[in-house]
Amino acid sequence: MNPTLPITEKTLSASEILPLLKHHQLLPRLQRDLIIDQAIAHITLTAEEISTASRQSDTTLRQLKLERFKREKWGHLMQSFMQPQMHSSLIDDHHPEQGILQEYFDHWVTEQLEAIA
Repeated sequence: MNPTLPITEKTLSASEILPLLKHHQLLPRLQRDLIIDQAIAHITLTAEEISTASRQSDTTLRQLKLERFKREKWGHLMQSFMQPQMHSSLIDDHHPEQGILQEYFDHWVTEQLEAIA
């Protein structure tokens, strides 16, 4: 049996999906998300974090895992966060740690994508 994906009035076969992802330039986003999912798969959240996430509609479990992954991977570098090469306009003056962790994360994702290209 050939898997299909119903999209409104059209049903796409598995063989049609990859070319469409490429055509609509969605494949890089899918690759990025798969890398992120793999990186955060080992992250376990506390019962309190899960409970908090379920009460807040804008906070997902995936986002909590992602933030924990960033802290675990690069949190030890925060004492040197004012390094010129890592400082950019993306850093929030009120929460500089989050901005710096995001920069490290973005750089890491780029490296992962380049490794599979």
